[in-house]
Amino acid sequence: MQSRNNQTLEPTRSANTTTQSSTARRAQALGTLIAKFRLTNGWQPLPPADQMAMTAAWLEVLDISGVPAEQYEACYAAAVQARAERRAAGENLVHLTADELAAEWLKIKRLHDEMQREEMKHRMLTENAPGACQRCLGTGKDSTPDGVIDCDHVPLTDEQKAARDALRDEKLAWIRAEMKKVGAPKPPVRDAPKPPPGLWFKCDSCSRRLNVLRDMDGQRCGDLLNRGTHEGELRLCEGTMHSV
Repeated sequence: MQSRNNQTLEPTRSANTTTQSSTARRAQALGTLIAKFRLTNGWQPLPPADQMAMTAAWLEVLDISGVPAEQYEACYAAAVQARAERRAAGENLVHLTADELAAEWLKIKRLHDEMQREEMKHRMLTENAPGACQRCLGTGKDSTPDGVIDCDHVPLTDEQKAARDALRDEKLAWIRAEMKKVGAPKPPVRDAPKPPPGLWFKCDSCSRRLNVLRDMDGQRCGDLLNRGTHEGELRLCEGTMHSV
């Protein structure tokens, strides 16, 4: 009988031990923050009894507000920053309180919840956007066994995806088979390049060639040449153009 009673008490003892260990860790973390604040302001550490009493009071306030132990440091840093801004605005502040840490936790939690809502909203918009729809592929029309209907952009189930993939593979196989029957398409026949319109003329002196729309037969060439009686001198060609 005594052995059975001992077995019944074991889970309760284990749970109590875990709770006490968690409380001790949270109290130690809070005590460290309280001591840090006092040292930062140049104050003497509290006597051990006062330190324990203040830590217990802070722990009760933060537990009521639901502040996780891993967020104590973040709440402390945010509270110190907020106090600096209030002091810069002319407010007279002395002691840091547990309420200030709890208030900063509520701000952090509210921002975190808003970010999660925005991320969820963005994910839902992306998944249900017409352009990302697996049913209509952005066309707005869904092909069903009963005909083409307006698409509601509801995501496909796994069974519907498998059925559409099988139908797609069947169509692709049919297209490949038909292409093999036709054979590889031949490249288009390119026509020989057409000569430019107009008449061709050639200078009997500098061999200049021109293609123009007017008759230049017997006319002076007049091309600018980089040679003459002196080196580097420019002159115009005196030759005559003839049709070729």
